[in-house]
Formats: sequence, structure tokens, C-alpha cells
Amino acid sequence: MKDENKRDLCLKVRVSQAEIDAIKKKFENSGMSSLSGFVRAMIFEGYIVHMDENELHKIYKLATNIANNINQIAVRVNSTENIYNNDIAANGHGRIWNPPLRLQGGASPTPRIRRNAYNKENAPMSQMTKRALVASLKDLLAEKPLDKITVTDLTEHCGVNRMTFYYHFKDIYDLVEWACIESATRALAGQKTYDTWQQGFLQILQAVQKDKVFVTKVYHSISREHIENYLYRLTYDLMIGVVEEKAAGMTVRPEDKEFIANFYKYAFVGLTLEWVRTGMKDDPAALIERVSTLIHGDITKGLEACRIDK
Repeated sequence: MKDENKRDLCLKVRVSQAEIDAIKKKFENSGMSSLSGFVRAMIFEGYIVHMDENELHKIYKLATNIANNINQIAVRVNSTENIYNNDIAANGHGRIWNPPLRLQGGASPTPRIRRNAYNKENAPMSQMTKRALVASLKDLLAEKPLDKITVTDLTEHCGVNRMTFYYHFKDIYDLVEWACIESATRALAGQKTYDTWQQGFLQILQAVQKDKVFVTKVYHSISREHIENYLYRLTYDLMIGVVEEKAAGMTVRPEDKEFIANFYKYAFVGLTLEWVRTGMKDDPAALIERVSTLIHGDITKGLEACRIDK
């Protein structure tokens, strides 16, 4: 009787040199002692997997997003040893910190989170990251003009990922505007009264002069309209506060108050831009003194002329 398990038949398969090399490599990695035994095992026990690459692509994108989100959390924690509740809620990470499954014999584990009220503009980590990006921008501006700097250049120099940048800013010009506003806001430091506006405006000019290289390069890299819009908002905020203060006890229409504030806004912005354009040669203190002399008492006179309660 013939033994059906006897291996007396030969199966010939044509392969290329590259394929035989690959087979030998896999055989070596298998740990098996017989090449024929390895080939038989692969034929009878191996299988071909058909995979939907579209689904794999979706999984890859999801994993990338998760990795970016974890990186964002890690940056904040490493910098501040803190994580904010609203950050987690806003980014949909509540499931990470409060999993539905409970550990045997206890409640779901939750991290110790400092119970701070979160505000994106005031959070320490947010400000720290923004200032780091500004510092990187200033370094890069020493090497090339603003319109040649990319978000990738910035993030690589700063050591953060692109998602971190776009979490805070829509583009590089948005970063520039924030840098200018943040610097001016610190310079103003509450100097928004009739008795202190000159000091506030002086401190703005001094801050601009201190950052002369950055401001000059930005001035020559972006449109005048972009700079004007930033200065208009800043100066209007300063002047409307002064106008409101001097209008106390008077009945003046809101549009008249706005007109007075806008008048000084346009005057101050024009002077500032001309000062920057000519290289900031004039002493800021002397410039403010001349402005103060010209407009002394004029705000009150303007309001008196617009009163409707007389």
C-alpha cells in the first residue's frame, strides 16, 4: 500500500534572484533548520491578508491627531506643571481623563487638575508659548525678511509643532500683530487717564524704539494698512478712555465722543508712522511733549462744544 505522506513529488516554482534572496532572508529569520520545511509551512499555514487601505489611512490620520493632541498637552504640562479643565473639554479629551470603565473596586481614576478658571489669553502656558514664538520670529528676522519666513521655519526654530502654532495664530501676520499688541499693552500698563495718557503713549514709543530692528523690518515687510489697523485699535482704546473720563458729568452723544477719540487717534497714528519711517530719530519724550502742548485742554473744549445738556 502506497504511503500518501511520503514526499516523493517535486514542485518547481520559478522566482527571480531578488525573490530567492527574500525567501532566504525570511528563512534565516524563521529559526527553522530546513528550507523545504519552511516553504511547506508558508504554503500550508501562511495566508494572504486583503486590507482596505482607505480604512488604514483613516486610522493613520486619527492616530496622528491623537499624537498631536498629546504633544499639546505635554508641552503645557512640562512648561507649567498644570493642565486646564477647559483645554480638555474644548479639545474633546474628557474621555481620556474620565474613562467610562471603572477599575475593579473603585471609581474611574482622574488626574489631579488645578481648578483654575481658564482664559486662553491669560493662561500662563498660552502666553509663554506665544512669547517663545515671537522670540523665534525676531531671531529669524535677523536672517531673512518676513515674507520669506514660513510657519515651518518658526516651529522648528521654536521647538513646537505646527498644530501648536495654529492653536494660537491663524498665520505669521497674526503672530506679528499679537506681538505688537502685547508689547504695547504692557507698555501702557493702565496709563489710560487724562493725567497719564502722555506717559502711556511715551511708553509705547519707547517700547517701539527698544524693539527697533523688529518693528522696522515688520514695517517694511507688510502693508501700511496692516500696521495702521493695529495702531488705530490701540490708540483708540487709549483715547476713548480719556474722552470718557473728561465727559463725566456731561451729556454727550456717543458718536461725538467717538469722533473726538478718532480725531486724536488719526493724529497720533500719523505721527507714529512718520516717526518709524524716518528711523525713530526724534526723542520720544520730546515728541510727546510737543503733542501735549498742542492739544492741552482741547479734549475738554471739544466735549463742551458737543454737550446737549446745556
